[in-house]
Amino acid sequence: MIPKALNDRGMAAAFQAAQAAIAAHHAGSTAVAATCYAPPADPDSLMSSAAVRAFFDISAMTEWRWRKAGVLPEPIVIRNRNYYQRRAIAKVVAAQQSQSAVAA
Repeated sequence: MIPKALNDRGMAAAFQAAQAAIAAHHAGSTAVAATCYAPPADPDSLMSSAAVRAFFDISAMTEWRWRKAGVLPEPIVIRNRNYYQRRAIAKVVAAQQSQSAVAA
């Protein structure tokens, strides 16, 4: 079920994509998926590294590996903290969706 606040902001597709990414990540695992944090609606806004990790339910090491593999773009560094543009994260979600659609 999509939360009403996300549906009102046009974030339903991103929420569903995040749920699919989390489900794929936990495939075969008995662990319960963490709460999904949808990015804000403004495409030019920044998401902290911690918010991106919570969004994809990944560890800091996986985030680093994804950056090195080209899955995630290089972050914007502000005061020694990493931030990602919401637009870039939406592209990652779209790429994951297209890969899962091709695999199915």
